[in-house]
Order: sequence, then structure tokens, then C-alpha cells
Amino acid sequence: GDPGDFLDARLDLGDGKYRRLPLGGRPLAVQFLGESEWAVVANYLLDAVQVVDVKAGKLLRQVALGGPARPDLARQGEVIFYDAKRSHHQWFSCHTCHPDGHTCGLNFDTLNDDSYGNPKLTPTLRGVSHTGPFTWHGWQKELSQAVEKSLTETNFGPEPSAQEIKAVVAFLETLAHP
Repeated sequence: GDPGDFLDARLDLGDGKYRRLPLGGRPLAVQFLGESEWAVVANYLLDAVQVVDVKAGKLLRQVALGGPARPDLARQGEVIFYDAKRSHHQWFSCHTCHPDGHTCGLNFDTLNDDSYGNPKLTPTLRGVSHTGPFTWHGWQKELSQAVEKSLTETNFGPEPSAQEIKAVVAFLETLAHP
């Protein structure tokens, strides 16, 4: 994309049409409250409901829904899996091609095979922890190696820490077939 093609995290055009509110987590649903300028947002990864003043562009309140005070390792990995900030220009996350850990059913040409010009069907990640060796060519003997390469070379994101890789692997281990 070119400059101006995407909504920037700092975007406020001043015309009131677009504004990005940093709510964190994974907002899944929004409900405006009658005629007011408030909205309630269901935030899955934060396990919370958030109250937002839309006109002011401000988070007013966050109501926890009783989840753990500190997320376990798998939940931490799930947060990384859905985090577009871990990709080039925040264009996509792991979830983009693997919705809810499954497949989007499309072919993509990633650097997984160290070249371009060989598009591959996006595989499901359900049960992936039981299918080693990993990646299309079986080049990765450890799932952690495949995760690191995906985050850095497919998503063109920053180098993850060892703990972040461990967290994503823990999340992938929770993905089962229906």
C-alpha cells in the first residue's frame, strides 16, 4: 500500500469520520446506547466490557468479566496470534490467514520455502502440535522454530522473545479439530 491507504494508529482526520481508539485486546462487538454518544464494546481477549465515549474518543470504563488476573501462557500466545502490531505496517496478524486457528482457504506465497513464486494453500493450525515436522516442506523440526519464522519472515514482524514464542506454541497446542 501507499501512504494514506491504511488507517494509521494515530489517525484523526479532524472531520469526525474516522478515529482509531486504542482499546487493546480484541474488540468483537459494539452496541451504541440509544441516542447517546456512548457505546459498549465486548472485548474478548481482555475478558471485559468497555464503555466508550465515541464523540470524545475516550475509554470511560472497563468492566472485568471475571477472568484470571494474569492470563496463562496459552492466553498470552493467543494475544500475540491476534496482534497485527507484529506485522509490517500492522497489515495483518496470524489470525488473518488462520481465522480462529483454522484456514482461510486461500493460497499465499510466503517465504516459508525461502522463495517467491510458489503459492501454497494456507493450512489449518488445528492439531498442528501433533503434526511435526512442521511447515509445508517439513523443514522445521520444532514448532517453536516454525512460529519464530512465521512471525519474522511471513509477517515481517519484530523478533519475538523466547517467552513470546513459547506462548504462541502453548496457544497452538490448544487448537483442536471440532
